[in-house]
Amino acid sequence: MIVTGFNAAQFISITNNYFDGRRTRSSFCDGSHYWLWLFLGANDKITVANNYVYRTSGRGPHTGGMKNGTIRLHIVNNYFDTLTGEGAIDGMTKTSYTLAEGNYFKSVTYPVYNYKSDPGYVFAPFVGAQTSAWANCKTYIGRACVPNDQSGGSTAYRPLHTQAISPLSAYKKFLMTPIAASAIPARVTASAGIGKI
Repeated sequence: MIVTGFNAAQFISITNNYFDGRRTRSSFCDGSHYWLWLFLGANDKITVANNYVYRTSGRGPHTGGMKNGTIRLHIVNNYFDTLTGEGAIDGMTKTSYTLAEGNYFKSVTYPVYNYKSDPGYVFAPFVGAQTSAWANCKTYIGRACVPNDQSGGSTAYRPLHTQAISPLSAYKKFLMTPIAASAIPARVTASAGIGKI
């Protein structure tokens, strides 16, 4: 639904949108759209915030893959609802760095998909799974990270790659400060989409 292209997409914000993936034809034959967001520019810096994503089946986002530059991504306070297939966040290559915080995942097969051939770096803390790695948020972005939350779906892959947040330290003044994930479903469904801002 959104592709940034091969050149740099600098300081882009994708906010307050409603992405409805229901369709009659789909990659997984389940009525859900595939390829939600494709970020593979030469030097992307993107914030994805306060969006409502409904009935998609993967690549939300897919980051990297062309091996032509770095991607720094902050995914914050989004509501992912009923995602099948590969689920939501898919960091593909070692040139992609994703901080995911304060998001709510409802019935999402894989909130963070483990792309095994060449997984990108993702830092995605979750409620109830605190580890010493969370301290890296304070070290690199100057504040505590806000954990993601989920109901349903896999809890098998919850990456906390320090490599994902260390490149964001130079941009910490541009990072949004999230609210608690538990407040996101009500807030986002009330504000995301046409005519609601």
